[in-house]
Amino acid sequence: MIRYRAAFLCAIILISGFFAVYPCLKNGFVNWDDDKYLTENPAVQNLSLSAVKKAFTSFFAGNYHPLTMLSYSIEFQAFKLAPFGYHLTGVVLHLLNALLVFWLMHMLTGKVRVSFIVAVLFVVHPMHVESVAWISERKDLLYSLFFILSIIAYCYYLREGAKKFYFLSLSAFILSLLSKAMAITLPVVLILVDYISYRDAGKRKIAFKEKIPFFILAFIFGVLAVFSQVSADAVRNESLSGFISKIAVPCYGVVFYVNKIFFPVKLSCFYPYFSIMKGGALFLYPIITFAVMAFSVIWSGKYTRKVIFGASFFLITILPVLQFIPIGGTFVSDRYTYLPAIGIFYMLAAGWMWLYERRTRKQRLIRVLLVGLFMIAAGALVFLSRQRCRVWKDSVTLWSDVLRKYPGVSLAYNNRGAEFIARKEYAKAHEDLICAITLDPNYDDAWFNLGDLYASQGNYDEAIKQFNKVLTIRPDDMGVYNRLAVICGLTGKHAEAVNICKAAIKINPDDFMAYVNLCSAYGSLGYFKEAVACGEKAVTLNPRSALACINLSAAYFYSGDYGVAVKYCDKAMALGYKVNPRYLQELSINKNDPGLKK
Repeated sequence: MIRYRAAFLCAIILISGFFAVYPCLKNGFVNWDDDKYLTENPAVQNLSLSAVKKAFTSFFAGNYHPLTMLSYSIEFQAFKLAPFGYHLTGVVLHLLNALLVFWLMHMLTGKVRVSFIVAVLFVVHPMHVESVAWISERKDLLYSLFFILSIIAYCYYLREGAKKFYFLSLSAFILSLLSKAMAITLPVVLILVDYISYRDAGKRKIAFKEKIPFFILAFIFGVLAVFSQVSADAVRNESLSGFISKIAVPCYGVVFYVNKIFFPVKLSCFYPYFSIMKGGALFLYPIITFAVMAFSVIWSGKYTRKVIFGASFFLITILPVLQFIPIGGTFVSDRYTYLPAIGIFYMLAAGWMWLYERRTRKQRLIRVLLVGLFMIAAGALVFLSRQRCRVWKDSVTLWSDVLRKYPGVSLAYNNRGAEFIARKEYAKAHEDLICAITLDPNYDDAWFNLGDLYASQGNYDEAIKQFNKVLTIRPDDMGVYNRLAVICGLTGKHAEAVNICKAAIKINPDDFMAYVNLCSAYGSLGYFKEAVACGEKAVTLNPRSALACINLSAAYFYSGDYGVAVKYCDKAMALGYKVNPRYLQELSINKNDPGLKK
C-alpha cells in the first residue's frame, strides 16, 4: 500500500512539473551563451577522444565543467541544432531531480507528506524555470542531480553502514563537481545530514575522517573554479570597500533570494546592480534583515532542528554565489536558487506538517484549509512558471521582458539589437544598439554589434570604424579580426585580408574562422595551394562547418582537383549549405575528369 501511495504521489509530481515547464519545449535558442556553448561552438559538435580530452583539460567561458560540455556533445549527435531536443533533455532532468528530492526528503524525514510538498514546490517554482528553459544552464540540472544522489547514497550509508554506499556517494560528488563548481559545498551539507539524523556524537572522529576525501575534492575544484574565472577575466574590480560593505553585499543576496522564493514576481534573467552597490544607508537594510532571520533560526533550535537544517542547507549551498569575491557578470540570478531552495521548501513543508498534525478542536477545518492553501499556492506557482517559460521563447521575448521590468539595462538593448540584426530588422537593431551605447559609451559588445549592423547594410566604412573601436578595448578579439577580414574580401582588399587573418591566427591558432577567411583570401589572390592548406586546416578544426567545407571545395576546384571539390561540396550541402546552382553545374561538368587542370 505504501509503495502504491508513493508511486501515485510521484506521478502527481511528474504531471504537475511537466505542466509547469511544458512551454519550454516550444522555445528556441537565445543569444545569451547558447551561441557560445552550442550553436557556434565546434568543440561540442565533435564527439571524439580529442574532444573529450579537451573538455577535461581546459576551461570554457570561465568555468570548468567537462561533464556539462560532454552532455552537449552527446546531444548534438542526436539533435544537431534542433532546440526541441535540448529543451526536452532539460525538462526530463528537471523532473528526475524532483523525484530525487522526494526520495531524499523521505530518507531524511520519513514523512511522505513533507517529501511530497518539498518535491512539488521544487518542480513548479518559477525561480527554477531559468535553469530548465535556458539551454546554457544545463550545468545546474546536472550538478544538482549528482549532488542529491550523493546525499541519498550517504543517507543509505548512515542507515546500513555498507561501504558501497559511501563510495557511491563520493563518486556522485565527483560527477557533481565535474558538472558545476557550486557542488563544493556538499561536504558541509553531509555534516548537516549527520545533524538532522541525530548521528551518535560518540562517532565524531569517524564522521570527520569520512568527510576528508570530500573536503579534499571540494578544495581542488574550488581552486580550479577560481583559476577558471580569473582566466576569463570574470573577477570584477568593484569599488566597494570596507568591512560593512563586504558584509552588506552577501546579506543582500540572501535577503533577495529568500524574498523571491516567497514572492516570485518581477523575475528576470538579468537583474541590474541595485542601489546597494552605491553604498549609503541602504547597507543597513540587508544586514539588519539577515541578522533578524539568523537570530530567529538560532532561537528555533531550542524546539526543533528542522529550521536550522533547512536554513543552513539554503545558506551553505548558495554561499559560493553570494559575491564575497565579485565574480561573473551578474549580481544575483534566479538559477542560483535551483538547489538551495530545497532548504526553504523543507522548512515550509515541516511547518505545514506541524500545523496539520496539531490536535485542536478545529483540526479537521485546519487540515482542509492547509490542503486548500497548498493547492492554491501550487497552482499559482505553476501559472507563474508557465509564464516564465514563454519569456524564454526567443531572444526578443527574453530581453524585452528584462527591459519591461528594468528599462535601463544596456545588456538587454544590446542583445535584443543583435537578434534584430539576425532577423534583418535593421531599424529596430539600430535603435536598440544606440540605446545601449547611450547608457554605456564604453560598451564594446554594442560597438561590435553596431559594426555588424553597418556591415549587413553594406556600409563598410562605418563598420570598420566600429570594429576598430572594439579593438582599442579588446585587442585580441577574434570576432573583430574575422569581421574585418570578411569586409576586406567584400571590398576587394584581399592582400589586407591575408594580413588580418595571419594576425588573428597568431593570437589564436585554433580559430577555424580565421583559416576559413584566409582560405578565401588566398583563393581570391590566385594562391590556390595556400588556399587548400588553409581550408584543410579549417575543416580539421571544425568538421561540421558548412562554410569551411564549401570554401575548401572552391579551393580544390580552382586548383583543378575536381573530385575532391565535389566531395567537400557534397559535405557542405549535407550540413545545410545552399550551394550556388552555377557552381554545381561547373562541378558536374568537370567532376568526371578529376585529373584535368583548369
